[in-house]
Amino acid sequence: LAAETLAANPGWYSELSTAAVIEILANAPAPDNPFDAAPDEGSRALLAAALHASSELPEANNGHHALAERVRGALQTLQDRYWDRRGRELRAAMSEAQRRGDEPMLQRLMQEKIALDRERRQRS
Repeated sequence: LAAETLAANPGWYSELSTAAVIEILANAPAPDNPFDAAPDEGSRALLAAALHASSELPEANNGHHALAERVRGALQTLQDRYWDRRGRELRAAMSEAQRRGDEPMLQRLMQEKIALDRERRQRS
Protein backbone atom coordinates (compact mmCIF):
# COMPACT_ATOMS: atom_id res chain seq x y z
CA LEU A 1 0.00 0.00 0.00
CA ALA A 2 2.63 2.56 1.02
CA ALA A 3 4.99 1.87 -1.89
CA GLU A 4 2.16 2.07 -4.43
CA THR A 5 0.79 5.28 -2.93
CA LEU A 6 4.21 6.92 -2.83
CA ALA A 7 5.09 5.79 -6.35
CA ALA A 8 1.83 7.30 -7.61
CA ASN A 9 2.40 10.61 -5.77
CA PRO A 10 6.07 11.65 -5.97
CA GLY A 11 5.11 15.30 -5.40
CA TRP A 12 4.24 14.42 -1.81
CA TYR A 13 7.88 13.82 -0.92
CA SER A 14 9.97 15.37 -3.70
CA GLU A 15 10.93 18.36 -1.51
CA LEU A 16 11.98 16.23 1.49
CA SER A 17 15.58 15.49 2.36
CA THR A 18 14.60 11.81 2.28
CA ALA A 19 13.23 11.97 -1.28
CA ALA A 20 16.02 9.87 -2.81
CA VAL A 21 15.50 7.03 -0.33
CA ILE A 22 11.71 7.16 -0.62
CA GLU A 23 11.97 7.15 -4.43
CA ILE A 24 14.11 4.01 -4.37
CA LEU A 25 11.96 2.22 -1.79
CA ALA A 26 8.73 3.15 -3.58
CA ASN A 27 9.81 2.18 -7.08
CA ALA A 28 12.10 -0.81 -6.68
CA PRO A 29 11.93 -4.17 -4.99
CA ALA A 30 12.71 -3.92 -1.29
CA PRO A 31 16.43 -4.50 -0.75
CA ASP A 32 17.57 -7.18 1.72
CA ASN A 33 19.45 -4.47 3.60
CA PRO A 34 17.41 -1.23 3.87
CA PHE A 35 20.62 0.80 3.85
CA ASP A 36 21.20 -0.32 0.26
CA ALA A 37 18.36 2.06 -0.66
CA ALA A 38 20.30 5.05 0.65
CA PRO A 39 22.35 6.63 -2.16
CA ASP A 40 24.64 8.66 0.11
CA GLU A 41 25.91 9.02 3.66
CA GLY A 42 23.34 11.66 4.58
CA SER A 43 20.51 9.44 3.40
CA ARG A 44 21.93 6.51 5.37
CA ALA A 45 22.00 8.65 8.51
CA LEU A 46 18.36 9.70 8.00
CA LEU A 47 17.34 6.12 7.37
CA ALA A 48 19.20 4.93 10.47
CA ALA A 49 17.45 7.58 12.59
CA ALA A 50 14.04 6.59 11.19
CA LEU A 51 14.67 2.89 11.79
CA HIS A 52 15.89 3.60 15.31
CA ALA A 53 12.87 5.77 16.11
CA SER A 54 10.46 3.17 14.74
CA SER A 55 12.09 0.43 16.82
CA GLU A 56 11.33 2.42 19.98
CA LEU A 57 7.61 2.81 19.28
CA PRO A 58 5.45 0.92 21.75
CA GLU A 59 3.75 -2.08 20.26
CA ALA A 60 -0.01 -2.32 20.55
CA ASN A 61 -1.81 -5.59 21.14
CA ASN A 62 -2.14 -5.98 17.40
CA GLY A 63 1.29 -4.95 16.09
CA HIS A 64 0.37 -5.32 12.41
CA HIS A 65 -2.76 -3.19 12.82
CA ALA A 66 -0.83 -0.51 14.73
CA LEU A 67 1.86 -0.44 12.05
CA ALA A 68 -0.75 -0.11 9.29
CA GLU A 69 -2.34 2.81 11.16
CA ARG A 70 1.02 4.54 11.53
CA VAL A 71 1.70 4.08 7.82
CA ARG A 72 -1.72 5.47 6.89
CA GLY A 73 -1.12 8.42 9.22
CA ALA A 74 2.30 9.10 7.69
CA LEU A 75 0.86 8.97 4.17
CA GLN A 76 -1.93 11.36 5.17
CA THR A 77 0.63 13.75 6.65
CA LEU A 78 2.67 13.68 3.43
CA GLN A 79 -0.44 14.37 1.39
CA ASP A 80 -1.56 17.21 3.67
CA ARG A 81 1.87 18.84 3.52
CA TYR A 82 1.90 18.50 -0.27
CA TRP A 83 -1.51 20.18 -0.50
CA ASP A 84 -0.33 23.01 1.76
CA ARG A 85 2.91 23.49 -0.19
CA ARG A 86 1.21 23.31 -3.59
CA GLY A 87 -1.48 25.74 -2.44
CA ARG A 88 1.18 28.27 -1.41
CA GLU A 89 3.00 27.80 -4.73
CA LEU A 90 -0.22 28.34 -6.67
CA ARG A 91 -1.15 31.46 -4.70
CA ALA A 92 2.31 32.94 -5.32
CA ALA A 93 2.17 32.06 -9.02
CA MET A 94 -1.34 33.54 -9.29
CA SER A 95 -0.14 36.79 -7.74
CA GLU A 96 2.76 36.91 -10.17
CA ALA A 97 0.52 36.18 -13.17
CA GLN A 98 -1.91 38.86 -12.05
CA ARG A 99 0.95 41.35 -11.57
CA ARG A 100 2.18 40.63 -15.13
CA GLY A 101 -1.35 40.77 -16.54
CA ASP A 102 -1.06 37.21 -17.86
CA GLU A 103 -4.77 36.28 -17.90
CA PRO A 104 -4.38 32.86 -19.59
CA MET A 105 -1.80 31.80 -16.98
CA LEU A 106 -3.91 33.20 -14.15
CA GLN A 107 -6.94 31.23 -15.37
CA ARG A 108 -4.91 28.00 -15.60
CA LEU A 109 -3.50 28.50 -12.11
CA MET A 110 -6.94 29.30 -10.70
CA GLN A 111 -8.34 26.12 -12.22
CA GLU A 112 -5.53 24.09 -10.70
CA LYS A 113 -6.10 25.73 -7.30
CA ILE A 114 -9.83 24.98 -7.48
CA ALA A 115 -9.08 21.34 -8.39
CA LEU A 116 -6.57 21.07 -5.53
CA ASP A 117 -9.07 22.52 -3.04
CA ARG A 118 -11.81 20.20 -4.31
CA GLU A 119 -9.56 17.14 -3.99
CA ARG A 120 -8.59 18.15 -0.48
CA ARG A 121 -12.24 18.57 0.59
CA GLN A 122 -13.21 15.22 -0.92
CA ARG A 123 -10.38 13.34 0.80
CA SER A 124 -10.71 15.02 4.18
